[in-house]
Amino acid sequence: MDAAGRAIYGDKAEASIPRIKYGAGYVQNIRSFNFDTGSKYFLHILNNSQPESIKPDLNILVPSIFENRLSLLIIVLICSGIIFSAGTTTLPMDAHEVFVVQTTQEMHDRGNWLVPWFNDQPRLKKPPLNYWLTGAAAWLSRSLDNIQPWHGRVISVMAGLAMLSLIYLLGLRLYNGRIATLSVLVLATSLGLFTYSHDARPDMLYAFLCTAGYVAFTLALYSQKNFNKKILIYVMWAAYGLATLSKGPHMPAIYLLASLMFCFIRRMSWHEIINLIKPVTGLILFSLLTVPWWYNLNLELGGARLHETQLSGSLFAINFFNLFNFYYFYRPLLLLLPWAIFLPYTVKHIMSEKQYAGGNQLLLLYLLLPVLVLSIGNQQRWFYMLPSIVPAGLLLAAGVNIFIADLKQRFNLVLISTLVLGIAFAIAGYTHTGWSKDRFEYYNLAIRAHDLAKNDPVIIIGVNPDIYVYYTGVGIKQIKNPDEIVDLFQTSIHNRVYAIINYRNIESLPGSLNYTILHKTASLDSKSIALIMLERKT
Repeated sequence: MDAAGRAIYGDKAEASIPRIKYGAGYVQNIRSFNFDTGSKYFLHILNNSQPESIKPDLNILVPSIFENRLSLLIIVLICSGIIFSAGTTTLPMDAHEVFVVQTTQEMHDRGNWLVPWFNDQPRLKKPPLNYWLTGAAAWLSRSLDNIQPWHGRVISVMAGLAMLSLIYLLGLRLYNGRIATLSVLVLATSLGLFTYSHDARPDMLYAFLCTAGYVAFTLALYSQKNFNKKILIYVMWAAYGLATLSKGPHMPAIYLLASLMFCFIRRMSWHEIINLIKPVTGLILFSLLTVPWWYNLNLELGGARLHETQLSGSLFAINFFNLFNFYYFYRPLLLLLPWAIFLPYTVKHIMSEKQYAGGNQLLLLYLLLPVLVLSIGNQQRWFYMLPSIVPAGLLLAAGVNIFIADLKQRFNLVLISTLVLGIAFAIAGYTHTGWSKDRFEYYNLAIRAHDLAKNDPVIIIGVNPDIYVYYTGVGIKQIKNPDEIVDLFQTSIHNRVYAIINYRNIESLPGSLNYTILHKTASLDSKSIALIMLERKT
């Protein structure tokens, strides 16, 4: 240690401080390193030539808050809980969210938690776990008779917070505490986690359970204790089973395949792989979690009714030509805005940080294999990659770590940016900024229809009934042919009927009916919806 170093740390500090390997030399591991001493030491390095032997360790050239990473994680989780829940009680639901909340309501009203129902029809598109958890949230708040949007969204909020904990554990295992902490900050202020933590659909729950599966595998792979390996592998199988009950088995199967591929890359023998994965007992556990619901649903509805539904895999189709549109190679980057700008530094990290080669390979498998498999399907939804946001976020955090390696001021910039992003997201949540205007237009129309439905029936003509079924609070009859309206008047005791119809289709109504436009969404395109009053001409 030179004179400047002794002036900062004391004459006897050198002998008592353990040294940590860094590059070709060693550095002092100062546990009390903080902003003040860090800045002095950093400026000393800039202004004086230093031998290689005391190049500063990136793990100590950080603010003192990083010295207690558990405290920082707790602070970030609390702040993230505020951000993720901002506006969830007041933001109107979109169509996909309504499916969750209304289906849960109808399952409760029927006293049948086996078969999902929506608008008095079986809804055979999604497995029931998200409905059950939404019902549990409503039960805990004693609101099962009036399930609210936040009952569905709180599941996504909790799943998002759990994913922050998982990315921290994964970062600690594959990298180090610094990158693990950065990854939590990156993920907590990413567009994807903010957006879908405000959404009642099962995608965030699905992402969490898939993530729990491959994180458990990773921890088991690197664990030195056989008992821990066994427990973690069964956690993996349980997580994949619950994920299958939330949205389906496709993503768990992809991540399980990626895990097997990594075992082969590590040149593990078949005996070692089987001993680690435990396929027989694991599949038994997986089946115990998933098969009973499918079996009982099939008994109640009959296999013929399940055929050609999403539950039977009707959406699954392979088209290798879809690979060439590269949708999943670029569009899911939106999930990690604004941090995706550090992608070049992530590439630099992968190319230069050879000590992390194994972790990089595993994360890339969990990221790229889903990209390839989803690319050959016919469905193009950017949020389908949400279960891979953790490996992507961790790789980006490693890139951020490269970015801040040269100058401490860059770390301060990243920290301030994280704070600003968190505040901006919270404000956006509370003020409903950034969500589609149509969401609010449809909500206002539905509330108007709710007031009218107390005395006269409301029907739907050529419009998806999703939002209106929930907000009107009544079953809505769907009319496919406008001529059916005349028959409805002949069999109804009501003199008027309220109809929700596409605005451009109003002129196609039967000439024997008078109509009055009561409400119309502001949109002037084909999405414009009108609420009209229909009466027979006298």
